[in-house]
Amino acid sequence: MRIIAVMMMGVLGLALAGCGPIYETQYAYTPAVTAEGRVCTSQCENTRNACTQNCDYSAQLKKRECEDDARDDARAKYNQYVREQRRNNAPIKYDESHFLKTYQCSTSSSSCRSECVQTSNRCWQLCGGKVTSKQVCTAFCDKPDSAARASSNTYPDGLSASGKEAFGKYLKAAGHKAWASAADGSYGWRSGRSSAADAEKAALAACEEHADDCRTIVINDEWVD
Repeated sequence: MRIIAVMMMGVLGLALAGCGPIYETQYAYTPAVTAEGRVCTSQCENTRNACTQNCDYSAQLKKRECEDDARDDARAKYNQYVREQRRNNAPIKYDESHFLKTYQCSTSSSSCRSECVQTSNRCWQLCGGKVTSKQVCTAFCDKPDSAARASSNTYPDGLSASGKEAFGKYLKAAGHKAWASAADGSYGWRSGRSSAADAEKAALAACEEHADDCRTIVINDEWVD
């Protein structure tokens, strides 16, 4: 199983503004069972890597173009400033750098890279692999906050709101637990039993009943590949 982390930039911006916790979304990848599926998921990875590299290149290109425009603008404003100062017999106090504002050319590829990852995740699942996600605090984690409390919950990637509600109840249930999630993440089945073996048997039975639509099994908070 491979794990890839993706920074949640929206949360990051809010966090930096108030020095709150900063989170990453970590994705865990389980390869497909068949050889064909593993070849397929490998192609998904190659496509994702090419996509993220293109995002970085595009961001760098936009930054260079912005800086070139900023220098042209600074030169034009400086020349106008010099003409006005000379016309008014006033001293020239500033040089061209005074009008240069390249700090406005900050660009980020994070949004583009995130889209690459999401597309790759869908590709991975279509190839027969499994993708799960969770939020992990990476900075300012000692500050209490609702997201920090929620970050301990790990959901199957793409789980709907109703599915998350059901899964949240599963996490709070006493005793041995088993969870089977639908392939599209829209709903799930939960079963509490007196032993882990019984719980697993109940989850497997639910999966067999919905063989074409079952994706994830969880036994006592552990993902079963």
